[in-house]
This record gives sequence, C-alpha cells and structure tokens, in this order.
Amino acid sequence: MKRNGIVINGRRVVSPISVSTVGGHWGLGLLPLAFHPEMAASMMLLRMTNTTEILKSSTLKNHIGNFIFYNPKTWRYVQKVGQYDLLNAYSHTNWGAWLNFLMAGLVKKLGFDIIPSFAADYSQESQNVIAENVYAADIAVKNGFNVIEYVPSCPNRSHCIVDNIAIVAESIRQIKKKNPKLIISIKKGIQHPTEAAQEWEKAGMDILHGINAISFNTVFPGIISPLQDVGGGAMSGPEIYSFSLKDNIATRKAISTFMIFGGGISKVTQAEECFDCGASSVIMCTSLRRDGEEARHTIRTVNT
Repeated sequence: MKRNGIVINGRRVVSPISVSTVGGHWGLGLLPLAFHPEMAASMMLLRMTNTTEILKSSTLKNHIGNFIFYNPKTWRYVQKVGQYDLLNAYSHTNWGAWLNFLMAGLVKKLGFDIIPSFAADYSQESQNVIAENVYAADIAVKNGFNVIEYVPSCPNRSHCIVDNIAIVAESIRQIKKKNPKLIISIKKGIQHPTEAAQEWEKAGMDILHGINAISFNTVFPGIISPLQDVGGGAMSGPEIYSFSLKDNIATRKAISTFMIFGGGISKVTQAEECFDCGASSVIMCTSLRRDGEEARHTIRTVNT
C-alpha cells in the first residue's frame, strides 16, 4: 500500500519513512560517521528518495556535552549493545542553533529534505525556556524552514521531563502567535503521559513525534548501566521496539493530529505494523547505523 507521509495544506511535510539524528546537525551525516562509506551511501539514498531528515537537536548556544566527536576519549558515551542496539549519553554536544540552522538551510538547498530540531535548556526559569523556544523558531524561519521540531524529552538531560508539559504548551502558543504558518513537531518521551500530547495538541502542535530512545534503566530494570556514571544513558534499536510501540499506540488513540512512530524500527514489516496502528510517518535512527542495508531497503520499498 502506498503511504503519503504527512501532508499539511496540500504540501508533503514528512515522508512516509523518515530518519532522525543520523544526519547530524546539518543534514550531511553525524560526525564522525559521516566519513564512513556506509553512512555516505545512506545519505545519498535519503537525497535520491526525498526522505525527510529530522536533525540532531541543537541548543541555543554552543554546548559541550559528554560525547565530543573530535575527542576519542569521549566515544565511550555511545556504545554498541548486542548486534543492533545502541546505548548513548551524547548530551547535546553541538555548535548552537544559529550556526546549525544556517548550515542546515544551505544543505537543504542541495536537495535534502530537512527539519531542524531544537532542545531548550529546561533547567532555567519557565519564561526563559519559552523565550528560547520562540527564538529558535525565528532562527528556523530566517533560514528558510517552515517546520521545526522541539525536543523536551531527552533522557540524557538533567531536567525533569514530566515537569515541562505546561512550558511546552505555552511555547507552542507563543510560537504560533508570532509565526502562525510555522509547522511545529514535538518529540514525546516515554515519561510523558498521553495527557501531555493532548495538551500540546490543544495548544496548536501540528505533529507528535513518538519515542526514539528510552532510558537504560527502563529497558533493563535492576541492571547497572555501563554509563551509570552519567545517568545510565538511553537505549535505541530493536530492544526498545515493544516499549515504544505500546506507548505510541496509546498516544495515537489520545490525539487526532499527525503522529510519527519511532523506536527500534528497521524492517518493512515493522513499518507496516506502525502504519496499521495509525502512524502518519515511521522514523528510523539507530538502524541506519547498526543495520544499514535493512534500513535502506525499507526506505527504498516505502518511499519510492
């Protein structure tokens, strides 16, 4: 069955199969993996099939987290688990939204279908968080984007994920007031109840992005994480598929807006299961790094 992806006001906004994070902050590949031949093949396929890339999240200012691509000593913060899974405590190392959105805008002009992503510092006072989110929208619009994703759900940030629901809703309202044509996607965490998605939808959210990663301690309760010294990290890959699908289905039943299903997906059969459960788009991330050939087959099958 042919899938349309997410179409808003007659324009396709997100492809049926989309990808997250692997494009890095600019859309040409996550460093240092961008130089690997298999990643180059994946990026070429994304361009050829007009597959939507939701980029790795930027912060307002440049931020040094745990993983630093040019420092091999920090590479332990992204670890392989089993044959296809990843454990990471990346923690938003990036050059800041101004540079990242500028460069992503230039890459978009090369023919890549790109959505910038933003993660505010939720440890601040709520009005400062809202101001950051509104400012990020302005930066996105100035660089030619009409869609932006917000990430109030990262398991590797120190703020309490559950407490930011009202802040996100107010951010949406203020962004829509200033940039009414801007399409807003919000990435939900497994810690967010379905009521969070309902509140964001009422505030004007256009797209709900389901779970892509789950904390190690949620997936493996009672087992000490190899990254316990930095909070345990987040799991992605096939190991989380059952967790994410269950949560995504519950959220899908609670809202009527467009929804992206994610979390451990690589195979065509998994994508079709998600579509049958109400997904508007199905997103892949880790599979392009750990099971690239299978992921590329899924993209070719569904997006062409």
